[in-house]
Amino acid sequence: MKNDWIAAYNIERAYNIISDINVISVHAKLFLAGADYTIDRTELHDAREHLVEFITQLNSLVQVAEQSSENVVLGTDPRLGELARKFTLQKQRRSQQSVLYSISFDKLNELVNSEEIEELPELISLLRELRSMLEQHLHSDINHIHGDL
Repeated sequence: MKNDWIAAYNIERAYNIISDINVISVHAKLFLAGADYTIDRTELHDAREHLVEFITQLNSLVQVAEQSSENVVLGTDPRLGELARKFTLQKQRRSQQSVLYSISFDKLNELVNSEEIEELPELISLLRELRSMLEQHLHSDINHIHGDL
């Protein structure tokens, strides 16, 4: 039962972060396209704030995982620690294939808050990769609660 609660909490957190990624991505894509749209500045600000908070938290856990000989993160939410561990392993394996694994978390946070049009394509690409990573991680929690579908 305890593991179900952790899985459910992780699902909710991941959906919220994915929602924040979507808000930021849609804004960036519409802005790049020169679309005439009305942006909810509060929603965009909140999405950026939440995403930066998540990235900062993930960064600290990845640093712990990178210092561990077995990429283990102790003393934290086990699912978030597992995400940090997986990120570290992917970074070691795919550093040249993916921008997400080669960019610093500080730079990613800067891009999330950037209003510079020339940085938006890179931001969109990074957010796509981050969303994909979260969705893959989320899948195991959904399977834990609902079983393999």
